[in-house]
Amino acid sequence: DLHRLVALVGHRHQHRGVGLGEILGRQLPGRALGLQPEPLPDDLVVADNGAISLLVYQRLPSPGYEIRTYSPARNEWLSPRSLSQEVTLPTGLFADGDRLLVAAGRQGLVVLDVANPASPSELGSFDTSGEARDVTAIGEVAFVADFHPGLVAIDFSDLSNLRELGRLETPDSARDVLVVSEEDGVLAVAVGTEGLFIVNGADPAAME
Repeated sequence: DLHRLVALVGHRHQHRGVGLGEILGRQLPGRALGLQPEPLPDDLVVADNGAISLLVYQRLPSPGYEIRTYSPARNEWLSPRSLSQEVTLPTGLFADGDRLLVAAGRQGLVVLDVANPASPSELGSFDTSGEARDVTAIGEVAFVADFHPGLVAIDFSDLSNLRELGRLETPDSARDVLVVSEEDGVLAVAVGTEGLFIVNGADPAAME
């Protein structure tokens, strides 16, 4: 989709940032992110309110990931939010209303409140036991591509108590996941050297 296309372009051209204005067709401040050659973009989502959240790798002053958000209403980049040093490359984002789901490497799944894009706050997290590489959601069930363990389904309806609903072991590392049919609970998972897997996630406790 468009959001993943933008993220892919950024990943392919890390040395000079992302020309978001050209791709999204809207006037953004500056030709790219500024602060070149930092930061290095990795993934991007657009929230319901139009705010663009960009996951970037910042080398200086200390290496780590940040969530940077662009506000169309204010026509500016807002203050970045640094993520834990446990977050490892690559990671992914999924926008769910005013919430941002972050596949945060060895930290697992992190849920951020981005209702106020200028001051995102952490609502909850869940250690997936693997290395969360990507995330999508159907309703209040998150599906995390957790690298070697495979695909993990997590209920985030109660943000004070995120819980695992089920997991599907894959023959190689689960690296990317997206929803094919929300109504039928069908997911597509990129599985290492094994290629593309179509998964029935309608019952998260018995994915197949």
